[in-house]
Amino acid sequence: MWSQSRYRNVKLKPADYVLVVILLAVSLYLFANHRATYQPRYGVIYLNGKPYYRFYLNKNQIIKVDGPLGSSYVEIKDGRVRMLQSPCPLKLCMKQGWIDKPGSVIICVPNRVVIELKGKPRVDAVTY
Repeated sequence: MWSQSRYRNVKLKPADYVLVVILLAVSLYLFANHRATYQPRYGVIYLNGKPYYRFYLNKNQIIKVDGPLGSSYVEIKDGRVRMLQSPCPLKLCMKQGWIDKPGSVIICVPNRVVIELKGKPRVDAVTY
């Protein structure tokens, strides 16, 4: 059996604290850098479940989408997208606000408009 008494006298040295700080700083840097590399490159607007318009996020523009209820307006500005105006009754798609991450979507069910941002896919897991 292991005796815990021999571990009670172990004390950390100044170099141990330095090592912990360095490892923490490197891990925070890698985490921040990893998240910044996955920016969406383009988006797709779907109307009635079919691709309607493909846009790039580096160009500021307003796109008119004519759905069954009327015209919806999609605004692209500074690498972000939002539903600017929509004829749907509750305006939930407009209340969602700006989206800017790959895989994010804005859905207007009554007008059958979907906006999806696409980008570099993330790796969930690696299997050997």
